[in-house]
Amino acid sequence: MTNVCAESNAFREAQLKSERLRIRIVLGVVGAAILLPVLRTLVVGGHENVSSSLMMCGLLAVFSAYEYFMLHAVNRAIQNGRECGNWVWLSNIILETCLPALAVAFLSSGSIDPIYRPLANPAGLAFFLLISLSTLRLNPWLCRLSGLAAALSYLVASADLGWSPALSPGTSLISPQRAVFGYAIALVIGGFVSGMVAGEIRKQVEAALREAEAQRQVDRLEHDLSVARSIQQSLLPNVTPEIGGFEIAGWNQPAEQTGGDYYDWQVLPNGTMVAELADVL
Repeated sequence: MTNVCAESNAFREAQLKSERLRIRIVLGVVGAAILLPVLRTLVVGGHENVSSSLMMCGLLAVFSAYEYFMLHAVNRAIQNGRECGNWVWLSNIILETCLPALAVAFLSSGSIDPIYRPLANPAGLAFFLLISLSTLRLNPWLCRLSGLAAALSYLVASADLGWSPALSPGTSLISPQRAVFGYAIALVIGGFVSGMVAGEIRKQVEAALREAEAQRQVDRLEHDLSVARSIQQSLLPNVTPEIGGFEIAGWNQPAEQTGGDYYDWQVLPNGTMVAELADVL
């Protein structure tokens, strides 16, 4: 956190609510990801499809349970007015990026040449979805970390499939060995771009919170002035004394909502009337 606004309870609440929205989107995507292979298996069938669908559904079910746990933790933090520790954000990023990596490593089609499996698995696209959604955390550093974690987990999954970096200068830039590394670089770049977007969103949120706080202070001041005006007006006499040969009246109009001018009159027991005029400096 870089300033007073960022450290305020209002900003922490806004950050947690944004994280809650991010988790709900992730759960919606996971639900769709569970439904699609089930429908594909029912339509197409086949032993390989059934096996891969069951494995994917099991993996997504475990991931959904984890995300529901995180959603519950975020809701509790919002209700209790506290923030989640840094370890929660870090562990969440690492565990979330493990899901696409596991799918790349263990759910690749056996009909694809092993050298192309890290590139031909659509589960790799989930990395970019998670990096894009990391902007809702309103923290540029967490976005960059998300990109780095995605790149690292993707390289580990690719290595598990038999990939190794091509170090010879004669290797083509579009070869699978170079393409996998280029994919990982794209994930890192995506994390830094998301960090820039998150930084801009964060500035807008902070500006909105400052404006809302300033408006609350103005409203509070207007309320206090209104109370002071009511008190001042209640101190002024509302009944005029009756003295033969005289017509007595009083009037008070502050230049602003309230002022320090004051008047009053008192009739003494002997019939003498005392008029009072005062100005509070």
